[in-house]
Amino acid sequence: MLPVSKTLESVSHRLKAAGIESYHLDSRILVSHTIGILPEKLLGKHDLLVSDEGANVLEGLVLRRLEREPVSKIIGYREFWSLNFDVTRHTLDPRPATETLVQASLDHLMCARNLAPLVLDLGTGSGCVLISILKECEGALGVGVDLSLDALQIAAGNAKKHGVENRCGFVAGNWGEAMGVKFDIIVSNPPYIACQEMLVLEAEVANYDPRLALFGGRDGLDSYRSIALDLRRLLREDGILVLEIGAYQRESVTEILQSTDFMVLNAIPDIEGLDRCLTLKAGPKKNN
Repeated sequence: MLPVSKTLESVSHRLKAAGIESYHLDSRILVSHTIGILPEKLLGKHDLLVSDEGANVLEGLVLRRLEREPVSKIIGYREFWSLNFDVTRHTLDPRPATETLVQASLDHLMCARNLAPLVLDLGTGSGCVLISILKECEGALGVGVDLSLDALQIAAGNAKKHGVENRCGFVAGNWGEAMGVKFDIIVSNPPYIACQEMLVLEAEVANYDPRLALFGGRDGLDSYRSIALDLRRLLREDGILVLEIGAYQRESVTEILQSTDFMVLNAIPDIEGLDRCLTLKAGPKKNN
């Protein structure tokens, strides 16, 4: 048996030597996960010991991290909007930047004062965006759509985990094609990475996130073109569209949506100051 302090030091050193920048945080998460306590509880716990069995389990986790598997995929969950969401190799690892979609949706709902809004999440993945919105807006109902049946299974489990399973449903489909009702909000974090960028992605992303959720065609914009096709049919007159976009895609995505007479209401930056979220609404339909 080894003291937690020595174990942390050893794991941290190995991850740092492998060039993993988040070595300090990663080591705390992996060690705390192994012994079954929260990472913040490790601070000052010099009397804790890691059993021989625990050390064997931890070694397996460390080896996976050294192969650049994300910590969230190793431990099976990721925090998003202060909630823990189950994730697997079938789901995109939720990023903090995507929380801008949740905040933008909630800001609109607060202003609209709709007591029972309908929310459509296109490309729902783990369901983190839709479920976070439903947790904050108790009267809201929602539908999550995804092509991946495996991802939908994870999303349904996350909905049950967070107590919103009676207010949402999950549908297999290609963007909005399968939907036949109108929604107050359509939200989406679609794949927006251009295929040629695959070679420059971090291994944690390229090797462990599903390609279906990453790549948006040759220029990264195919998903936006597909989403645009059904917006008029699916969005209520006073509804909004909330989209995550890639760095420097604001102009291109705006042009695509303007072709269907949608106009940008707001562009919300991420913590690096890059435009990350667009909110849009339908403008007057042009006569062709």
